[in-house]
Order: sequence, then C-alpha cells, then structure tokens
Amino acid sequence: MLRLKKFLKAAVTIAAAVTLAACGASASPAPQQPAAQEPAAPAEKTKIEVWSWWGSEARLPVITHIIDYFNEHSETVEAEYVYTPFGEIFTKNLANIAAGTPADVMFNNMSDVAYRASAGQTENLSPLMDRDSYTADQYQETYMRGLEYEGGYYGLPFIIETRIIYFNKEHFRAIGLDTEDASVFPKTWDELTGLAYKLDVKNGSAFDRVGFLPLFGNGGWYLWLTNADSGKGFWDPGTGDVTIDTPNKLEAVKRIMAMHDHYGDTVVDEMMAATSQGMQNPFGSGAISMVAHNPTFARELGTDFPDLEWGTFLVPEFNEGTGHWSNGDGFVVEIPKGAKNIDASWEFVKYMTSAYAQKYWSTKCFELSALKELANDPELIGDKVYSIALQAAATTDAGFMPNELNGWRDYLNPNLDEVKLRTLPPDDALKKAQSDVEALKARQTQ
Repeated sequence: MLRLKKFLKAAVTIAAAVTLAACGASASPAPQQPAAQEPAAPAEKTKIEVWSWWGSEARLPVITHIIDYFNEHSETVEAEYVYTPFGEIFTKNLANIAAGTPADVMFNNMSDVAYRASAGQTENLSPLMDRDSYTADQYQETYMRGLEYEGGYYGLPFIIETRIIYFNKEHFRAIGLDTEDASVFPKTWDELTGLAYKLDVKNGSAFDRVGFLPLFGNGGWYLWLTNADSGKGFWDPGTGDVTIDTPNKLEAVKRIMAMHDHYGDTVVDEMMAATSQGMQNPFGSGAISMVAHNPTFARELGTDFPDLEWGTFLVPEFNEGTGHWSNGDGFVVEIPKGAKNIDASWEFVKYMTSAYAQKYWSTKCFELSALKELANDPELIGDKVYSIALQAAATTDAGFMPNELNGWRDYLNPNLDEVKLRTLPPDDALKKAQSDVEALKARQTQ
C-alpha cells in the first residue's frame, strides 16, 4: 500500500546510531567489522496516467504543482499528467475504455457521475472506501448525493463551481459610483440592466463600451434561467417533472433578448467571438464593464491583466426576494472502468481529495472544496474572491439530473439558439424544448 510522507500520515523514520568506545592501547586485535552491504535499490514506482483538459495559464501550473507534490512524497506511485483539449478528452476517454486501455485517473464533470456509472464507464469506489475506512461524511452531503449510483460512489468531489459578477472599478468610478460601497451593486435584474446602460459608451450609433451582456462570460442561459426561477433547474427532483417551460424562465428569455436588442446582433456576436476564437478578453481589455464568470476567472485576470482594477458581487436577484441564485457544477476524480492499477489509482484519488490538494487549488483558483473541514478555513475565507464564491455557493444549483434525462442539453440548446437567431419566439422555443426533453425522458424510461 502506498505511503505518503505527509498528507496520508504514514511516514516511516529510520534512525541508526553506532557508538564506538575507545579502550586505549591494547595488544588484542580490533574486532573485525562486518562487510559493508550495498543499499537496497528503491522499489520501482507504479506509473499511472492522470487525464484532464486543464491546460490554460490559469489552471495548468496549479494542477502541475499538485501532481508534482504527490510524486515527490509518494513512495510507490508516479503520476503523469496527460492534457487533452476539452473538445477531445471525453470522446477519447470512451474510446480508450472500449479498447481496454483507459486512463488510470480521470477528472470529469460532477453532474453526470451517475450516468457514467450506469453506462459502465467508471469503477465503483465504495469497496475501496470501505477497505480504507474512507468515509463519505467528510464531504458536503449535497454533492455526495449526486455521485452515488445503486448504493456505490463512482467519483469523489474535487472542487465545486459557482458564478459571480466581475466589474471594472474604473468604469464604475467614471459614472460616480464608490466601488468600496456595496450598496451601489445591483440587487435585481432591473437594477443590473439600468446600471449596464449607464456604463455604455457610444460613438454615434456604435458602442465603444458595453455595460453588460447576460450570455457573455461563463454563465450563459443556464445561469440566468436558474436564477430567474428561484434556483429551480430544468427538472423537479420531487416530482420528476421537466421544468423548462415555466413563466419565470420565459420572462427571463424575453428580458435577455431585450438587452441583446439594445446592443444589436453585431455587438453581441463580436463579443462572443472574441472569447470563442481566443482573442483578447473583452472584460480585461475594457470593452465590457461587467461579466458573469466562475471564480477561477480571477486568476486569469491576475495573470493576463495585472493592472486591471476589478471587483465582484453576487448575481442579482430576478426580482426582490427571489434569491441570488446561480448555476454550478464541479469536478470529480474518477477511476475509468478497466483501469489496470486500481490500488495506485485509488491512492491518487485519495490525495486529490485531501485537504492539502484541495486547499492549494482553492488558494490559487478560488474555487470551492466540498470538504467540510475547509468550509470555514480562515485563510481561504480571507480572500475576497473565495469569500464571495462561498456566499454564492449557498444559493447555487449543482445541476444534477436523473439518468433518464441524459442528453437533455442537446434538446434545450438548439431551441435557445433559435431564439438568439430570432427564428423562433421565446414562448415557442421553451414549449418545444419542454416537449422534446419530455419525449427524451419517455424513450429512456421504456
């Protein structure tokens, strides 16, 4: 079994002391010393591959450090980090599982753990947890529930995601707002829209600066529809009903499109293209004053735009009293089905879900740990981004969906795309998406 010198508390210390007593002159010959023995060669480490899509300047140095630390302290396992682009890694993972050559460890999204387990893509971790007295109650129950399938856990939480609003302090000051006074931050959608329009800078009919675009950033439709419906996602876990076509979600779609109309398709398309094509980030360059994003965006800003003055606030309520709801997900650590070195893989999984690894990630990327012991860590809470992310997490829908709705995004997204293209009115789009996903559920429960 692997012994990790620090974080798994199984260090072995070997001390040797030899004392030679001098007895003065003697005619007796000195006792013969035993022949020196060659030191035993260190045992060869078991090599494992760890797959992820984290290759950005924000995340790659962090995951590299965490894995290097593991390798330095592990006596029997050597982990190699294998980066694969986000658009390729999941297909490649499935192909390797089918070919019998899976990775040893895989980072994956949190919301689809149960589906991957049902499809035979991952190993059941519960027998390993039971063997090592590794209990699930060290994690927040909200997240562990979504990682269970037929009584077993098929992944363990690495980090939790949420969404917050970033704003440009210089832009706020330019319209007379005190950025150190939290009362100036918008509390509702109406206030957010009004503030966005005040932050606009126009040159004739063109925009030199945009105040805010709801679908720009890392939130998208899911963030704003969840927020508008008081934290209700796209199905009701109590009734099992699909909840896409609701009055609040419909109103949200209409209001988002009204804001897009204010700026025009050209401006919206240019902003969206800047991100998708890898151009300079419009928020960092000052082209947009506010953006919805995840906590790790703060690291990107610090790296790419070190002179930018920015702050954060919670996603505003749809209407007063509806709650500062956000959407979220997270990342888990899994062992793909058929991994050849289960024990070595498991030791790495335990390390990645340890307080050391998760706290290091949180201090660098500001994303939250699901470990209870880190929930109120003074060092983490002292950081302004981590602190507001922790507040946001209290009203974040984790996005878990039942297996019978697997693939639901493939039916909702095209209908929302038609709304953006103005080829389908919002009410027709939500009705069609509702019907399409209900039909999907019916097919998958036959």
